[in-house]
Amino acid sequence: SLARFGAKNFFVVDCATVDPSNINRQLFALEPTVGMEKRLVVRDRILSINSDANVEAVNALIAADTPEKLFGKCDIFIDAIDCISSKCDIAEFAQKSGKVLVSSMGAARRKDLTKIKTGDFWTVCGCPVAARMRKELRKRGAFGKFDCVFSDEQLCGESHLVSSAAGQKKVIGSSPFITAAFGIALGNLAVMQFAKNRL
Repeated sequence: SLARFGAKNFFVVDCATVDPSNINRQLFALEPTVGMEKRLVVRDRILSINSDANVEAVNALIAADTPEKLFGKCDIFIDAIDCISSKCDIAEFAQKSGKVLVSSMGAARRKDLTKIKTGDFWTVCGCPVAARMRKELRKRGAFGKFDCVFSDEQLCGESHLVSSAAGQKKVIGSSPFITAAFGIALGNLAVMQFAKNRL
């Protein structure tokens, strides 16, 4: 959506490959792309929309020491990471560097599209991801403000599925309608912040 909107410079970071389980919720995940590096699939998709775009795609895992090395030249950070510690690493760096951050909270197990909201991260209610992030960021003394996409839909225990595999591991399912809406909202939030801060 950002490429279609006219954004031209992208810095994409991912260390994973496309898995069959991604097909239900990630736009670039298709049967032909299974096994391919996500960063390269995303790069190619952006370039197929706008061949004049500048896309740097890096294979890296976000950790405490990587944001400064990777994102120093970026104007705005768009966080769509699953890992709580990596999300906090970016949030902490955004605060220290004075850069703009927009972040996605948890979309898993949600069903109601009308419950998706955007707002101040520190005031989000009813989201386990936001709660875990706040706990970790408080430990780090990182209290920087940033906006996020979240759902205030109340979750119930029955929304977990149980795997038939040994150990009966819980499976956290997600709806393609919800994750798509989260992505669109996150992109729009980034554009709004970009315009607001005249980056």
